[in-house]
Amino acid sequence: MLNYTCTFPGSQGIVTAPINDKLRDSVYPEVFKVLRLAGMVQNRDWEYDKQARELRIIPSRTTIFFRTTEHPYNLAGPTLAWFWMDEARNSPYEAFTELHGTLRQQGFPRQAWVTSTPRGKKHWLRRLFDREGYNRDYPDEALPPPVLGEYRTYQAPTRDNPYGGYQLY
Repeated sequence: MLNYTCTFPGSQGIVTAPINDKLRDSVYPEVFKVLRLAGMVQNRDWEYDKQARELRIIPSRTTIFFRTTEHPYNLAGPTLAWFWMDEARNSPYEAFTELHGTLRQQGFPRQAWVTSTPRGKKHWLRRLFDREGYNRDYPDEALPPPVLGEYRTYQAPTRDNPYGGYQLY
């Protein structure tokens, strides 16, 4: 997210989590930590409006919205260059499609990042990102056409996480 916003100044994006507690407990601390690790100082390089749930990266003139996916149809509206869905396994498919429709900010490459832990073989993430595997396991089930775009999947096993992943594994 930070790399994109610094590479493409003026872009707008949205970060989602399933519920406000996840934004507060997981997403915000990590985003703010990354900003600090990048040497960025609050109120000089970035500002966060808690009431509006908006982060502004001052040097790149970027606005980042933070929202939940509890009511997916409320995600429609903004014109964005990118979005990041965290823990998408607990978000409805409609949240993804609503966000996908916001990727219309002119002059920017449109990107979406979806991070999650697995939820099961029949989850919408697998139908979208592993269509071949889904068809192999459920050959009699017709899949809807994919939302336009190119999809890449990167697996990151828990045991490979340098922050205590091996112990959790």
